[in-house]
Amino acid sequence: MPGLDREQAIALKLDGTRDEELYRLVLIAQCNALHGAMPFLFERIGDETELLLPGNLLHTDSLIRQLVESIDEEVWQAIEVIGWLYQFYISERKDQVIGKVVASADIPAATQLFTPNWIVKYMVQNSLGAQWLATYPESPLREQMAFYITPAEQSPAVQTQLEVITPSSLDPEALTLIDPACGSGHILVEAYDLLKAIYLERGYRLRDVPKLILEKNLFGLDIDQRAGQLAGFALMMKGRADDRRLFERQIKLNVVVFEDSTDFDPGVLVRGLRLADYGVEPFDLAEVKRLFENASVFGSLIQVPVSLAEKLSALRGLCEVASQDLFVNYALGRLGVLVRQGELLAGQYDVVVANPPYMGSKGMNGIVKKFLQENYKDFKSDLFSAFVVRLTEMIASAGFAGFMTPFTWMFLSSYEKLRLKLLNEFTITSLIRPEYHAFFESAYVPICTFTVYHKALPENKGAFIDLQNFYGADFQPVKALEAIKSPDCGWFYRASAADFKKIPGAAIAYWVSQKVLELFNKNTSLKQYLRQTRGWFRQQEWDV
Repeated sequence: MPGLDREQAIALKLDGTRDEELYRLVLIAQCNALHGAMPFLFERIGDETELLLPGNLLHTDSLIRQLVESIDEEVWQAIEVIGWLYQFYISERKDQVIGKVVASADIPAATQLFTPNWIVKYMVQNSLGAQWLATYPESPLREQMAFYITPAEQSPAVQTQLEVITPSSLDPEALTLIDPACGSGHILVEAYDLLKAIYLERGYRLRDVPKLILEKNLFGLDIDQRAGQLAGFALMMKGRADDRRLFERQIKLNVVVFEDSTDFDPGVLVRGLRLADYGVEPFDLAEVKRLFENASVFGSLIQVPVSLAEKLSALRGLCEVASQDLFVNYALGRLGVLVRQGELLAGQYDVVVANPPYMGSKGMNGIVKKFLQENYKDFKSDLFSAFVVRLTEMIASAGFAGFMTPFTWMFLSSYEKLRLKLLNEFTITSLIRPEYHAFFESAYVPICTFTVYHKALPENKGAFIDLQNFYGADFQPVKALEAIKSPDCGWFYRASAADFKKIPGAAIAYWVSQKVLELFNKNTSLKQYLRQTRGWFRQQEWDV
């Protein structure tokens, strides 16, 4: 191992009483070896004095011994264990801040909720997988996707629309998928496996695939530094399993943790460089600084103005300038970080998959409330609703998205504008509503997970699976798979946007029969009737 003194290691081992000292040396050598491949996670360590490790690490009651012996070996084989461990790591802080107004620094801890593996599979397979199968319906990929829901047979009119907008071919190297709230990378890891299958189907060599996926296909954004590091680590380890020389290939991951622009001084560049030579104006630099002042708080909710998006290429060119001025070089480095954030935020992606943060208005601090009021006025009641709106803006034309959110948006009047936006501008291709204990028995989490297509097809029949009658986390994936395999099971439904719009408030009531829908469609509602009668209710009283 590079950096490990062989003679010293042998001497320590032969001594018989210095295993812990040897362990420290090996750990340092391993971290330094990994520094070259993953500098975002492993810093270079000079010697053991820099590494503040607790004592007795190899004793029978030590932390490492517990990790090795108390957790089954097969658990460590699942990459998602990283996410579970991190959620446990921040759980104490989450318990401390939940139910209160959350400070900006505590938003990551308060809003992170690890996505169950079966839901991740469902979202990725019915977005990225669905896009591939729409173009290549005979692809063997279908057999590898247990949670993929076969689309319903559509009417001739809808089928014609789909044929017109479905691309005739797809280039694996051009497919892009982003998780704009990636956490520890669970969704990106699942997408890696599906993309690998796509590449192999197209005849690529396995050893060439990891670099292509990590540099061309997958993108991740988050506000949590530790989570972002773990996401990068998880992706690198996935790639390393397929290419043993991956660490030598200087991979440039597209996982970015948002940084504020506090320490970026545009004035240094205005004074130190001829900006006009690079097609950049002082205003552009000031706009970058303004846009990212609270990037570590707002994250992917930030919208890059069109005027600035058009200047990102020129700003990228400016960042590549070399200067002998130390202060100019530092400012250029900071600008490069901010421009990269802007590039990812301004991008359009074939697939967007996310478990966005949840936070009601009662938990929002003043900074967050003001931001939502100014930028997402109609969707400010919960952080997740603003995120859904923002993330739909990142979907390329005819692209797909998958989300896991609270199910409140499906029915409550306060989310009617969100429902109408989804129904009017997109097509809900599928939705699963799990039982409240879909994570584990002690957690009561009212969620749903759904996929959408970036084209409004009102008559398109989507798939809806209702798991409310099946208690407990273990039953959820089992019953979901039963419904996918046997649509006549009793908890599988088909419905369209046109159906939902017949219901007042456009509630996503997928279980309603055609007979009931016709009653809504043909008859006057009680609300309309009372409005038409003289003096029964004033409008404001009815609304209250």
